[in-house]
Amino acid sequence: MRFALSDTETICISFSGGADSLALLHLAHAQFPEKIKAVHFEHGFRGGESLRDATFCRKICEAWRIPFQLVPLNVPQNRINGEGDEEAARRLRLNAWKKIVTDPDHTVVLLGHHADDAAETLFIRLFRGSNVSGLTALREKRTIDGITFLRPLLDMTRADIEAYLLENGITEWCEDSTNRESVYLRNFLRNDFLPELAARAPYASGGITRSIQCLADDADLLEQMADAAYVRCRSGNTEEWKALHPALLVRVLRRFLGGKIPAWQAVERLEQELKKPYIRPVRIDLGQGIILHRRKNTLKLQDAVDETETLWNWRKEPDRMGLHAEILLRQDATDLTDGAAYFDADLVPESLRISPWHAGDKILSFDGKMKNLKKLFCDLHISDPDRYVLRGPDDTVYQAIGVRNSAVAKVTGQTKSVLRITGIYKG
Repeated sequence: MRFALSDTETICISFSGGADSLALLHLAHAQFPEKIKAVHFEHGFRGGESLRDATFCRKICEAWRIPFQLVPLNVPQNRINGEGDEEAARRLRLNAWKKIVTDPDHTVVLLGHHADDAAETLFIRLFRGSNVSGLTALREKRTIDGITFLRPLLDMTRADIEAYLLENGITEWCEDSTNRESVYLRNFLRNDFLPELAARAPYASGGITRSIQCLADDADLLEQMADAAYVRCRSGNTEEWKALHPALLVRVLRRFLGGKIPAWQAVERLEQELKKPYIRPVRIDLGQGIILHRRKNTLKLQDAVDETETLWNWRKEPDRMGLHAEILLRQDATDLTDGAAYFDADLVPESLRISPWHAGDKILSFDGKMKNLKKLFCDLHISDPDRYVLRGPDDTVYQAIGVRNSAVAKVTGQTKSVLRITGIYKG
C-alpha cells in the first residue's frame, strides 16, 4: 500500500467482489487487519446475479473476519430526471458514503480503480470534450465533501491484479456479466478498442499511462492556480473574472458554484457575457437551475429561486397577481399617457417575471438614460416590501410596477400591436 495510513483509525474498502476490489481488500487486510471495513453497494441492476455478488462479498469478509456492510441503492428507482445509470449510481454512492463516514478526519475510503480503468476514463472523457481535470478524473487522492478517497491500484493493470490474486491462492471473484456486452461505451473500449490498440501498438498501454500521469500533473497545477484565482474572484468582482484565462475560468466558476461542474455551453455563455460592455443588470442562465446576476462590477450567484417571484405568460394568462394585460391594434391605442404601461407587443417576451426589485436595478427611461430604481422608489416613498418589477428572461426591467414603465420595447410608428398592462401587484 503506497499511502501512509498508520494514523488513520478507519479504512473503508469499496468492495464489489470483482478482482480489483478483492485484491485491494486482501492488501489492506494484510497491512491493517484491525482498521478495515468492507462496504458493498447493491445497485439493483442485475437481479439475482447482483444478489449473488453481495453474498460472495459477505462470505469473504466472514472468512477473513472483516466487518461488512451491505448498502442497497436501488439505482433504477432513485434516478432523477436527466440522469444516466452511472451518474445516478455515483450520486447515490456519495450520499451513502456521507452517512457511513462519520469521522472524515480519521477515515479514508479506498477504491479499486486501476490503470485500465484510468485509460478507459481518459477516452470516455476525451469523447465528451473534457479538460485535463476531467481526463484524469481517476486521481490517486481526491477529497469530496470532506471525505478522502484513495486509489492505491492506479499503477497496476487488470492483468497485474489477477496475477496477484492467483499468486496468493485466490482463484474466485465476481464477474459482472454485463461487462462482456459491448453495448456500453466503456465495455466497447475494454473489450474491443483497447485490446485492438494493444495488438497494433504494444507500447500504447505504457504510453497512455504515462500521458495520464503528465496530464494529472498539469491538472494539479491548474487547480492550484484556480484556488488562488478564486480567492480574488469569490467577491464577484467582474474585473477579476474578465482577467481569467479560459483554463482558469471554468475551474473558478466550479468553485463559485459550490463544486457543481458547469457544462461547456455555460462557461462559454459566461465568457461571452463578460466580454460585453456593461449597460444594465443582466441575468445569466447557465442551465441546471444555475442563475448568475451581473450588476455593475459584481457577479452574484442566485442561491435559490425566489419564492416571491412569479412567471407570467401574459398572452395565455392576461390576469396575474393583480396585473392585467391586453393586446390592442396600434390604431386603437390612441392615448399612451393614461397611466398604463404600453409596449410593442411583438418585442416583449411572452413570459415575464414578477419579482422583487434588486439593489442596483435600473430602468431605461424615454430620454435614453438608465435610471436607478432605488431613487425612483425613494422619491415616491415606496417602501422596500412594495417594490416590485416586471423582468424579462435576461433580467431587463420592463416596468417598475406602479411607478414607471421602461422605454424597452417602446411603441413606435412601426408598431403593429400594443401590449397594455394595468393594475398593481397583489402578492
